Amino acid sequence: MTGRMAFLLTTTALASAPNLSDLQESGGAAFQAPMFDEAWAGLRCDHRVEASFSKFCNNRCDQILGSLRMRMDMSATNHDLLQESERINVWQVCPLGFRGMHLLKGVQALGRLRRDADAGADNSERVLGLLVSAETNIRQLVLEHQNLTQSLGHIGAAIFFHMGQFLQELTHQFPEFPNLVPGMEVAEVAGTSIPSEMEALRLYLLQDAPSLGPLGARDAAVGTAELRRRGGKSIEIAALLLAQADFVRLKSGRYRPPGAEGPEFLRLLTLGSAFLIQASKHELARAPSLLHTQLLGFLSLAKLNSVPIFDVLDRLDSDVVPKLYLREARKEFTKEHFLFHVLPTRNVESNHVRSFWDLHCDFAFKEFAKVRRSRSVADSLFTVVEVGSHLGGCIVFAATHLEAPLRALAVEPYPPAAAALRRTVADNNLRELLAVDERFICSDPKLRFTAKQLSMGPALQFTQPAWDDAADSLGDETEGNGCVTMETVLQERGFDAESDIDLLRVHVLGRELDVLRSLKDSLGSGRIKALAVAILIDGDGNGDGGQDSVGIAKLLRSYGYRLEYHEFRDDDVVSMLSTDAPVGTTTLFAQLDAHDLNSTGLFYRGR
Repeated sequence: MTGRMAFLLTTTALASAPNLSDLQESGGAAFQAPMFDEAWAGLRCDHRVEASFSKFCNNRCDQILGSLRMRMDMSATNHDLLQESERINVWQVCPLGFRGMHLLKGVQALGRLRRDADAGADNSERVLGLLVSAETNIRQLVLEHQNLTQSLGHIGAAIFFHMGQFLQELTHQFPEFPNLVPGMEVAEVAGTSIPSEMEALRLYLLQDAPSLGPLGARDAAVGTAELRRRGGKSIEIAALLLAQADFVRLKSGRYRPPGAEGPEFLRLLTLGSAFLIQASKHELARAPSLLHTQLLGFLSLAKLNSVPIFDVLDRLDSDVVPKLYLREARKEFTKEHFLFHVLPTRNVESNHVRSFWDLHCDFAFKEFAKVRRSRSVADSLFTVVEVGSHLGGCIVFAATHLEAPLRALAVEPYPPAAAALRRTVADNNLRELLAVDERFICSDPKLRFTAKQLSMGPALQFTQPAWDDAADSLGDETEGNGCVTMETVLQERGFDAESDIDLLRVHVLGRELDVLRSLKDSLGSGRIKALAVAILIDGDGNGDGGQDSVGIAKLLRSYGYRLEYHEFRDDDVVSMLSTDAPVGTTTLFAQLDAHDLNSTGLFYRGR
């Protein structure tokens, strides 16, 4: 047996082993976990031990999977959590978590190996070992299931996303792949044989509320036959069919569509799965005697044909209606699961909800809202309004956790998010408590705005809707969404000039000051009793997203509001924001009464 072949056989065996230390490297501290209890040192989660230790192991698995579902990179994963996953033998109790962590470490290792290669080192065998490991994960999760209808939607650990990240990093660091694999040399990158459909697929994957699937109005059977005649490859057809299944489930508003759409969804999943397996078999047939081909076929297939298959699988595996359990809500909302609708893309709020099965709302606002409600008359109507609700984490918290009677209004301009929030309201019988208004708020109704998808995060792996002035972005003031003042919305929603608003939250990614200017009459009359305003500060201490944080503080002070921002009060808040504001998104609190909220011992921080 040659040295290279022996190496490959060894790495193949290790691909499913529980040892991750060869790729271990410390990360940051964004995902916190308590340190391992030394009383259990040396024990493994597959040993028969006391129930408390088993619970500890399961909790660690939940934390690891939550971190993976957030689509974090290695630098954002807590080092203690990684170390503990080694010590408790996470492979036994949390195999999906192990696979995801292994892929994360592989992405990091590829960059390190490329730097070594630039310095003249020969890392071909080490790169090959990482490829073998990644391909083993792919085969086990994609191909060896044989039936994606049973696995998709239940894996739910963003494992397909991390596979895609591995392929992206591999292609970036080693563009010669797959030529670096013996027996897999190709003269040129094959590319796609049905470019218009592949472009339609890529555009589809960017949409939160697509009006058509990537196959358009074609029946799947007719579309498949047509694509075959035009030279479509199995992996391309598989991706289109699976994305079409995704469209069916989005249209139904459920992962497993009921009624007439259910059979169509299952048919598309089954057919797409069959084409995936067929694509793999075709690749294996190229060189069936080579171990490399048997193990690296699927990665090379996706690379050579430029098909975003992992993006399709990740989207299809992401739940769009997670079931939450609101433990501290009012009794009527703790009797059964709470259905919370999210977006299908890698949206920031959707990621959080799917990762931790909890509402996405900062602790500071939740505590502030509870304190404000506790200080109001118990049987009086308590009114909460939120501008920039997005999927509704904070306004839904208010509607389900604050003591009744109450009235809530959510104002959100992004149509897919507003539609998702309406579905959440309908599914949980919140119509009497919470109204949703799809409006863009500004102080000058003559302006028009248009939405775009903003890529965020260290590797631009998250998305968030953002807004531009339509005249600037489109060159035509007739395009885009018109805007209204918040005073107009309140009037149309039945808030007369004497109606009190007990709490107003504003979080509009940089346009907070403009929203407040559109409320000058309400602020001047004192009908808005308290506010929670998002403050966005970039790394240079400046307002992020064009926000004028100092202007926000000065405006509220001019109307007589008492301010609280971290440990600062009133005019000191203005001074601090002018000089040395904390980095990130935090919350500025304003209230007309003089209650000292910091006496509760809370240190307010935003999300």
